[in-house]
Amino acid sequence: MSDSTNVTTALTLIGPVCVVGGFLLAVGSRYVRRDITLVIEDVLERYSEGKRRQSGGEIPALQIHNLDFFYGTQQVLFDVNIEVAEGEIVALLGTNGAGKSTLLRAVSGLDHPTAASSASSAPTAHISSRSRSSTSTSPSWWAGR
Repeated sequence: MSDSTNVTTALTLIGPVCVVGGFLLAVGSRYVRRDITLVIEDVLERYSEGKRRQSGGEIPALQIHNLDFFYGTQQVLFDVNIEVAEGEIVALLGTNGAGKSTLLRAVSGLDHPTAASSASSAPTAHISSRSRSSTSTSPSWWAGR
């Protein structure tokens, strides 16, 4: 009789915990789904970049992927993607307030983008954001949300 009481008590205690845990997972998944997608895209980008380097493919002097930038709550750069080859001359054109200076400040590290994955052929690069920073001797610098 005591074995059945212990099982009943255990199931009575575990049931609500499982329901609350399932609810928290369902609510939390809405918020992390985008982050998981960004991580997967980042891993795939690093993999393809590594394959390109191993195969002797041309390495761009500058790569920017998915750069977002906010001034406070106002988003001013949306999903910017740029690839500049070594020796290539590039002009950045746009009207007043289009984000030319903001893009250059983000790329140079003077301002911190909200999200970006970028690479430079420089031997060392550094960029940081509110949630993650990294300094490396590899030709990559990353900023996360």
